[in-house]
Amino acid sequence: MRIVEAFFLGILATYLSVGDRVLAEDRFPFVIPGDDARSGTATDFSYLSPQPAGEDGFVRVVDGRLHTQSGRLRLWGMNLCFGANFPTREDARKVAAHLAKLGVNAVRIHHHDLRDAPDGIWKAGLVGGERVFDKEMIDRLDYFLAKLHQHGIYADLNLHCSRQLKPEEGFPDHSRSGAMEFNKYVLYFEPRMKAELKKFCRAYLLHKNPYRSGRTRVEDPGVALIELTNENAFSTKGAGPAADLPEPYRSEFAAQWNRWLKRAYADDRGLRKAWGDRREPLGEPLASSDGWAKDASGFQWHALGGSELGVSFGAPGPQTDVPAARLDVIKASEQPWEQQFQVMNLSLEEGRLYTLQFFHRAEEPRSFGVEVAIQYPLPWEDLGGTTQIESSSEWQLHTQVFEAIRSVDGQARLCFNLGGSPHGVWIAGLSLRPGGRREAIPDRGSLAEGTIGIPVDERWGREALADVKAFMQEIEVGFTNEMLTFLREDLGVRVPISSTQVNYHGWEVAAQTSSDFTDVHSYWHHPQFPGRLWDPVDWTIENVAIETNPLTNDWPECSMLMRCAWRFLDRPFAYSEWNSGEPLRYGASLVTTAAIVGALQDFDAVFFFQYDQGNQDWFRDRMDSFFSMNGQPAKLAMVSAAANLFRRGDLAPLVELAPGTLHEQTHGGFALSHRLGVDPQRDAAPMRFEGDLRHPILRSPGDAVVWDAREPASAYVRVNTPNSRALTGFVGGRRFELGDLTVSVGACPDNYACVVVTSLDGQPLAASRRMLLSVVGWAENTGMVWNADRTSVGDEWGEGPTTMHRIPIKLGGLAVQGVRVWALDGTGKRLAEGSLDGLGVPPSPVSAFYELVRE
Repeated sequence: MRIVEAFFLGILATYLSVGDRVLAEDRFPFVIPGDDARSGTATDFSYLSPQPAGEDGFVRVVDGRLHTQSGRLRLWGMNLCFGANFPTREDARKVAAHLAKLGVNAVRIHHHDLRDAPDGIWKAGLVGGERVFDKEMIDRLDYFLAKLHQHGIYADLNLHCSRQLKPEEGFPDHSRSGAMEFNKYVLYFEPRMKAELKKFCRAYLLHKNPYRSGRTRVEDPGVALIELTNENAFSTKGAGPAADLPEPYRSEFAAQWNRWLKRAYADDRGLRKAWGDRREPLGEPLASSDGWAKDASGFQWHALGGSELGVSFGAPGPQTDVPAARLDVIKASEQPWEQQFQVMNLSLEEGRLYTLQFFHRAEEPRSFGVEVAIQYPLPWEDLGGTTQIESSSEWQLHTQVFEAIRSVDGQARLCFNLGGSPHGVWIAGLSLRPGGRREAIPDRGSLAEGTIGIPVDERWGREALADVKAFMQEIEVGFTNEMLTFLREDLGVRVPISSTQVNYHGWEVAAQTSSDFTDVHSYWHHPQFPGRLWDPVDWTIENVAIETNPLTNDWPECSMLMRCAWRFLDRPFAYSEWNSGEPLRYGASLVTTAAIVGALQDFDAVFFFQYDQGNQDWFRDRMDSFFSMNGQPAKLAMVSAAANLFRRGDLAPLVELAPGTLHEQTHGGFALSHRLGVDPQRDAAPMRFEGDLRHPILRSPGDAVVWDAREPASAYVRVNTPNSRALTGFVGGRRFELGDLTVSVGACPDNYACVVVTSLDGQPLAASRRMLLSVVGWAENTGMVWNADRTSVGDEWGEGPTTMHRIPIKLGGLAVQGVRVWALDGTGKRLAEGSLDGLGVPPSPVSAFYELVRE
């Protein structure tokens, strides 16, 4: 840490960042070393794990929560991905000790099954026609798990993450098909894939770890949780992907579908009666392009996110008397819905047929979406007319007949979603009319011959679409329960198991599985890739603080509060992936958000995604990837500081419940005042949130937590508990009273800061003899180069060491009366004594960590 010490002697060159020349005293290098296990420092939170993981027995479910023999267990964890699951022995010892010091007590073994050694579990090539584990990688994982457990860190083992069955194993290479990627979706109904998964589970879970007294993984109480398959949607995706599957998978799905129909309806006559042929006379158009020779004729267009859409009328159509609207994409958006051409204020009648017809062509082959749906500002809802169009340079006629899902009076719209592609589109001869003709079996298939097609759009009618959904849900539930029974009864798994994340299953399916706990994922501002997915150069991330918008639920901006209601109230709940993309300037508060929401909602586990994804550079001094928290000092500092809120229980769970149903969740606006979740037995509608959705102020009982987003430029979250206080958001230039502690934050970049004061001896702050003050803003690498919009650094991440902005701060009140203070380096080593009346103000010591001692 010579660089940090040199700073406190005043030696630091002028730093250039984002085009602005920043004075040396405004930034300082700060690194939390990945091999730091210095014990006894104020930053050592290993005291939260006083004994080896599993020392007090297997993890089990008691009264709907995770327990061991010692009582309630809360997991504060990290994901490990790809090669990070297989460190060398020397690195394993260091990493395990370091994670324990951070306050981490769980790791999620993830994406271990994608690659060959040394970044995955597989031996390169096949042995006897089969893919087998690499012995060295298995040994590395065994040793790493042993070291983790020794330091009180449990494991969450994932069984199917990203394995792609290969042609050499007898599975055709269709990896380019979205439904085939990582064998997800298809896994639910393809019997050979299920057999391969069982074979993997048997070999993986019954392997004996020589560093854990020869116990198999199912015999090892250091394993806390097991997840069957990661982010695997099936019925929630619908039958559309199945209809587009390559052979032999499409035929397998269709055969099972026809067998299901035969059990349900016996013959074609019964099927036609159930699905129903319908003919309704066509009425007057609700929307048409009759006036497009001159103007928009009631249609409008708009573009979001800096995109541009040009619209002109009177363009040549497919026929001389049919004019077209030309929709030019001047500047493409990332999301399809960010560029729209639409007609508003339509009315529909539930159960009535409607016919939508139009011609279309495109500059270059592309797809675009068409929807008949609820219009903004009401929550989006498909009204039965949503579909995807594949367009080419030749004019094509699109006709669809759909049944309105519900009645809407003047609040529906017909909309073309044109974003996500740079190529323009022409639309002509458009009409939306009540009435139409719908055949019960549009493709004229026969149940007797097993040739009924796969219902994927409105042509099939509500009854057929409902049946294919019920079929898929039955398949999904059957597969899941069979696999969970196999794990428990055949392999002897004793710890809680989940199937897949509930936001991929859906509540109806999740309620029918025998999963022991519920799991969910979300991200705050996931990176976006306008061109090639995961392009390391062409990507963006919106620099938005979560404090400004706690109740948003739009991808990629998903707030944790809006995910709380996805749990089942009678089961443990794990948030096994949560993070933002790097380098988000306001990412540090995502850690405190997880601790605050997790504590109030009484989560059982929170896993940040991710600590690391490789095994070659564990001890770097810089950020180098979208998600890795290793090398990101602002987030790591908060991982330790916020651990007491969640793990120690400084912030008590809420008492009052606000249950939802299998069909309607409780709004996240109640997440600070009520515990949310689904009660599968409940029919009554959940509470209605009447507050401001965009700029709310939310409070927990007694104002232990206040989230004030009424003014985005000054939005903040404050926490006031006896043993810990926290303040995050745009708090610069302001003074806050947190009970008997006053916090005054000086002007700083964006006036954004995260401040946590927590006792280290379990006493209230006013009586504590030792406390840690953590103060961070946002971290950047040395020489990191942002684009003009500050939404991307491309591949110019810069070098180490990471630097942070100075946050001037003053503390006062009884909570810190009689306290001395020392600035600490990234390991917790004392550097110099400072004053509570001017921390972070040169020439006083400047740091992210300060130790407070009452003598």
